[in-house]
Amino acid sequence: DQFKHCKRKKKTDEPEEGDLVFFRQRGKRITHVGVYLANNYFVHSSTSQGVVISSLKEDYWRKHFAGVGKVQSENSLSGL
Repeated sequence: DQFKHCKRKKKTDEPEEGDLVFFRQRGKRITHVGVYLANNYFVHSSTSQGVVISSLKEDYWRKHFAGVGKVQSENSLSGL
């Protein structure tokens, strides 16, 4: 739902701090989300390690990367 309801950025746009980064780990559905920090790093929750910081440049995350989105303001979500 987060992927559907955020304002997605173009793949050529640089992520900004606080943007959501989305991943497809199994098939076409979004299965994982993190919060972009800076310099290609993001924070996310891992079932095996708890909260971790990872790099978007790591092969695993680069392979499963689905896109970046910006959380919309509460006013723009009022019609949902």
